[in-house]
Order: sequence, then structure tokens, then C-alpha cells
Amino acid sequence: MEKITSTNVTFVGFGYFFQRPHLWVAPLFAALFSFIILIVVFVLTTYFSWPEGTTNWLSYTWGVFKSFGYASLTIIILWVSVFPIILNFAFENMIGKILHDKQVPIKGEGTFQAAVSTVQVLFRTLGWRLFWPLVTLIALFFFGPLAIFLAQVGMGHIAFIDAADLSLMIQGQPARERIGGLKARTMPLLTAGFIAGILSMVLTTTIIGWLFWLPSVYAGAALWTQSWSSSDF
Repeated sequence: MEKITSTNVTFVGFGYFFQRPHLWVAPLFAALFSFIILIVVFVLTTYFSWPEGTTNWLSYTWGVFKSFGYASLTIIILWVSVFPIILNFAFENMIGKILHDKQVPIKGEGTFQAAVSTVQVLFRTLGWRLFWPLVTLIALFFFGPLAIFLAQVGMGHIAFIDAADLSLMIQGQPARERIGGLKARTMPLLTAGFIAGILSMVLTTTIIGWLFWLPSVYAGAALWTQSWSSSDF
């Protein structure tokens, strides 16, 4: 397999997951469930923030852009606060299978300890979880579509942080070491999230493609983190 870097990890994960149907069932169901929730939240937020009819075309268009921006803000807030724990449970088994196939020792924590450990990492990466909703909020007052873009990039970035953390946890890394590893790779994770966010926007238009996007991020992170101890970023 080619060397995995921050620029190709999403695509490597996509190819790996797509070629292994035995991994599909639970991850695709989790992705579908996530997609439905996000779409419902997006539609409802857009509906309630949609501008009233006006004869001023420019004002109405600007209001529509802001409506989409509000919907994107709602989604990124939901993604950074609620989704991490849900997705960790959804993808834990898949990552375990990937690591097993790669003959990587699995030393997972118990369920309770894993939950406590995950919450600890969530708080230690709180800065990024506040940063993306904040920049999305600021952007929607300047240009609504920019808020949509930033929300997607933020989703990709946070997804990679959580996926990498989950993979390291299953490999037996304690929370303190996982946090150190994540912080040491701030820019690679940001780069991976940026590319993943752009791919997410493209695949969202196909719906089916986006269902493969989320498992691909987690699969890519599982493959990527195996070499973190020796990777030269």
C-alpha cells in the first residue's frame, strides 16, 4: 500500500473501504443515520430562517444565503458536540476489523473506560470544537456560502480528530498519549480535514457517495495512525 499522508488519507480510506464489502453493513447504516439527521436539521433550520418575500431581489438573495449559513452553523455545532460519541460506537468494530486485518495488536479499553477516555479527549480538543462553529458564525454575516464551506471543512477536520483518536484508543494508547499525538499532528489533521471537507461537498450531491465518505474517513484514520510513531510529517 502507498504511503499514507495527510493529503491522500481520505482517498486511501475510500478505496480501502469500497473494496471490502464485508465492512459495509454497520458503517453504511451509521452513515445513513447520520446523513438523515443532518439533512433534517439542515432543512428545518433553513425553513425557519428563510427570508420573507420582498421586492428587493438583492436583499432576498442575501437572506437566502444567510439561511443556508444558519443551517450550516447548526450542523457544525451538532457535529462537534453530539456526533463524536455516537460515531465512536458506530465505527469501533470496523476499525477493530481493519487493525486485525493489518495484524495490528488490539488492546481496547473496557466500555466504561473507553467512554471516559473519549470524553477526556473531547475536552482536550475543545479548542477546535469551538473554533469551527465560531468561524462559521462569523462567516455567515459576511457571505452565507462561505459558512457552508467552512462548516464542511470543520466537519472533515473534527471527523479526522475523532477517527484518529478512536483508532489509537483501540490500539491501546492511553488518553494522555493520544492527546499528545493529535496535538503533534495539528497541521496534518487540518490538511486531511480540509481535503475531506471538499470531498464531502462533492459527494453530498450524490447522497450515495456521502454514505461512503464517513466510513472512508474512519478507515483512512485507522490505516494512517498505524505508522504515526515513525511518520515524518
